[in-house]
Amino acid sequence: MCAFLVSRRGSVLSIPSRFILAVLVPVFSGICFVPAVFSAPDTPAETPAEVTEQADAPKISEDAASPFLPLSSLMDQAAVVANRLSLRRQSLEYGEPDAEEKKRLEEEIRDLEADHIRLMGQFDRIATGVERKQQGREEDEKLDWREEVRKLIMPLVTELRRLTDQPRKMDALRKQIEELTIHRANLAKGLKNLSVLLNHAAAKPVDVEERLVSLKGEWEARKNRAENRLSIMEFQLAEMERKKGSVLESTQQFIRGFFKSRGRNILFAIISSLLVWLAFRLIHAKILIRSPFHQGENPGFPARLIDVLWQLGGWAGAAVAALAVLYLSGDWLLLSLAIILILAAAWTAKEGLPLFWRQIQLMLNLGMVREGERIEYCGVSWRVDSLSFYAVLENPCLRPSRIRVPLKELVPLISRPAHPSEPWFPSDTREWVILSDGTRGCVVSQTPEMVRLELRGGAVKTYSTADYLGMAPLNLSGGYRLKIPFGFDYTDQKTVTCEIPEKLKSFLADGLDAGGWTEKLRQLKVEVTSAAASAIELVIIADFTGDTAPRYNAIRRELTRLAIDACTANNWNIPFNQLVVHMPAGTGENQIS
Repeated sequence: MCAFLVSRRGSVLSIPSRFILAVLVPVFSGICFVPAVFSAPDTPAETPAEVTEQADAPKISEDAASPFLPLSSLMDQAAVVANRLSLRRQSLEYGEPDAEEKKRLEEEIRDLEADHIRLMGQFDRIATGVERKQQGREEDEKLDWREEVRKLIMPLVTELRRLTDQPRKMDALRKQIEELTIHRANLAKGLKNLSVLLNHAAAKPVDVEERLVSLKGEWEARKNRAENRLSIMEFQLAEMERKKGSVLESTQQFIRGFFKSRGRNILFAIISSLLVWLAFRLIHAKILIRSPFHQGENPGFPARLIDVLWQLGGWAGAAVAALAVLYLSGDWLLLSLAIILILAAAWTAKEGLPLFWRQIQLMLNLGMVREGERIEYCGVSWRVDSLSFYAVLENPCLRPSRIRVPLKELVPLISRPAHPSEPWFPSDTREWVILSDGTRGCVVSQTPEMVRLELRGGAVKTYSTADYLGMAPLNLSGGYRLKIPFGFDYTDQKTVTCEIPEKLKSFLADGLDAGGWTEKLRQLKVEVTSAAASAIELVIIADFTGDTAPRYNAIRRELTRLAIDACTANNWNIPFNQLVVHMPAGTGENQIS
């Protein structure tokens, strides 16, 4: 199956099989020999907090009595415990103890019974070499998730306690010193009051004086004890601070200790993980040329499924390699921490399982977006070039023409087949366009993010690509049409529908020919459009080739000038807005103000 697990698309490197073996052999050899490396004398391997005792089967040596020495010792201990248990039971049954004594005897009996059971269990394990629970004589234990989690995080908690042990002890000493200082001050205040009472001139009853003297002696003793304890604690705190050293020394010592033990474990785990992942990638590239599923322009579903499974297997293998190194090195803290992180990541990822499943569908080319089809992403049309752990989108009219997109961005989108004649963008570089805001310019660059237009005079105007497309660009470079409305007075009504259009067209054609525009002119027409209130409207229609787009406005102005010259040459009246006032019959001119 490995012969088919290869990446599609892209160039393939022919990697010799000996090179792959040269990578794989060190990887797995390193994993196997990691315990020997980690169990160096300077860093003894850690042992778990709770380990089930396993006893090997007794080996019979030349000295026949040697395997029975531990068994005999256990039997002697069990006999002593049984004798003490018998005596306690007799005392409880026949001794008539009081309530407190009875409670004490019952507790001793329970402890002795537990010790006897433990000793006999050890005897059975040593004699048989098999755990009792493996013999099937004990009932199946119920799985306690809380207990299992506690065991898992116990190495982490123990390590945290060890790291914070010294600071916690110093903080506790400071608090005790503060409390003892206050206590000593209170004792001194009390002794002062007692001295005042004893030295008072007034006569004191004998019993009162005796009590004051006794109380003063007691308080002096208490003060001495407090001072002694305070001096001891201050000395301990000073010693701890002296041993603590400077921050730099502590940091250096911590770093040295870290890289001698756990730092080395982490380094080996990372190296093993990377080597395994690299081995998967190299094998993937090597066997690409041998896979019949990956041949051709568009590999089918089996190739995609193999690619996905192989990639997932590579990541899983890298994780297993790291965990194996930590396990074989006996670093239960890092192993527990790694397992906790993996479980936390899995628990967090459960919310994203629907999204993850949709991404898997896209990678298998079974989703709503398919390779080779057209989608609209960020307002721009793209062709889906490839779908893998990320998507590659292509638009041949943009520079750069390809972008990489996370698969999750394509999950809500829908693709469709593209027609061969469909344009991928309304313009290309060095083409002239007119936007809906009236801007006319030459496209100097168009990227997936922005489009830049060079206006007449050299100014450059920049639009985001989505905004540019939203302004409905009118591309002039393929050819364009100019429509210039022109009005004639109603005094020329008799000739405006037949004679004037022909003469005006001929005059315009001669003027354009004189200006050198004839070769660029595709069509020229003059037609009547409407009869307005003050004029009869005609329209000049002129079609030009796209290479005249830079002179778009100049040609419009030239046509307007030629139309005015034609009116002047033929005595045609150019109308203006008129106001017609209808007067009632019999109204004289002198009545109009």
